[in-house]
Amino acid sequence: TIHNAVGALSNEFRIQMNGFWQSDTFILDEVFHFKPYGSKGKKQNRQWRIKKESDFTYIAESKDLITSAKGVRKKNTVNWKYNLMVPYGSKEIAFQFDDWIYASKSPTGYIVINKVKMKKFGLKLAELFITYSK
Repeated sequence: TIHNAVGALSNEFRIQMNGFWQSDTFILDEVFHFKPYGSKGKKQNRQWRIKKESDFTYIAESKDLITSAKGVRKKNTVNWKYNLMVPYGSKEIAFQFDDWIYASKSPTGYIVINKVKMKKFGLKLAELFITYSK
């Protein structure tokens, strides 16, 4: 779900993800399907190329990043910080992202909770909440 700056629900989406290793790089393909789902909804694709920099840090590249994304891992949590160009109407706008990913084992596999703050000029404009399960 996407919530605006005052916390009201502003949109919903589903994500299809596929990840694989290519030598020392993890490739993550994402396809976002925004509500309304199906042929009338918007679709956005992104491919991340993630490399381990040290035991606890990662660097990621994507064509719509302004600079490389930097990730720091602590136990079951990864915090990514990056600046991303986001489609808005007929143009793209740069936003700063503070992306927190929490992983936990469940009786049926894993569950991942992702909380993302989108900022512009230091002001929070939106917050995303995403859950993944496998």
